[in-house]
Amino acid sequence: MNSSVLLSRGEFPSEEESDLELTTPFISFSQVQEIASELFDSEGAIYSEDEIEISEKLSPLIENGRALHQELLDKVAESEEWNTLSEEEKDSIINFSNDQHVVLSLIYFLDNPNLEYEANEAGIDAGVIKDCVSFALGVRGIQEIIQNTKSLITVKDTIKVLKIIGRRYLGFVGLAWMIWDFMDCVASFND
Repeated sequence: MNSSVLLSRGEFPSEEESDLELTTPFISFSQVQEIASELFDSEGAIYSEDEIEISEKLSPLIENGRALHQELLDKVAESEEWNTLSEEEKDSIINFSNDQHVVLSLIYFLDNPNLEYEANEAGIDAGVIKDCVSFALGVRGIQEIIQNTKSLITVKDTIKVLKIIGRRYLGFVGLAWMIWDFMDCVASFND
């Protein structure tokens, strides 16, 4: 039985049934490339360090992360794992900032079913993209989960990822440089 049906009934899926099916569209590799080109010139110089300008350029990632966040919250809020969290943990998971939405979007971008196709079209191995996102995010705990993106869709691992992201703050300039690190990493394997 579909886990979203189980969760909507208030039933808790077994470990084998705990996959979360997401309906929010994933951000594409080409969208991340476009955002990077709006933030940096070809030499890697940032166009502006103004937080407002950067946030406007990151808006596709912010909006995608916000939609993913809401969908994930809706799906995990009734789980056994959710009920074991402290109020402080729940608060850090629920109250994401825009920069945390960007990080969430980039993590779930790895589950994009079109990623391999997009990577091939760009002449890049999809594994390189996954490794480079892991490198750019630089978050312990998430790196291990990223290596096997299918684990991102279980309730338990989703809560784990949300907890890790909920404790981070990068700011928009930090996010811009994170995207540069990602694109630079991908380019280094493409040379």
